[in-house]
Amino acid sequence: MKKAFRWIGTVVGLLVFVALVLIGVGTSLPVEHHSTCSTDLKTPVHQLWTTVYDVGDSSWRPEITRVEQPAPGAASDTWVEVDRYGHSIKFERVSAEPDHRLEIRIADQTAPFGGTWTYEFSPQPAGTRVSIAEDGQIYNPVFRLVSRYVMGYSAPMRAYLTDLGKHFGQSPAVDCTDMPPQ
Repeated sequence: MKKAFRWIGTVVGLLVFVALVLIGVGTSLPVEHHSTCSTDLKTPVHQLWTTVYDVGDSSWRPEITRVEQPAPGAASDTWVEVDRYGHSIKFERVSAEPDHRLEIRIADQTAPFGGTWTYEFSPQPAGTRVSIAEDGQIYNPVFRLVSRYVMGYSAPMRAYLTDLGKHFGQSPAVDCTDMPPQ
């Protein structure tokens, strides 16, 4: 019996040690990061702009189950996206230049992360180049660690642009750059 308790104590001690190391590494990473992703789609600028701008229609985004928009006449251009796990995030449209540029930020002050996505739409000879720049903050050290070393900062943008391409019947090549933390 004594041997079993030592075993359990050793395992629990190792798990606590590993957790503390992971938290320590996450804490040492910077809160802010910058990433970019872009793809070329054989779709006119206006069609892509309209699809991205219309946040109420999330049918082409498999990760989003529903979008809750504020009551008509609300003071700001905000909405809440609910993912397939039931997590919700409030967003706000910061600025919009039709068919050219769109900036959206996370407006949920209680989220473990925040930041902006700036979309740029550039006409190309065979369609449109869509680029997203993320200027983000990750407040939770464990999320910072996972984002930096497991998923990569650009994973959500890559998925978004891939889904956008699929919506228009394309399998786009998405190029991303995660800026190394300073």
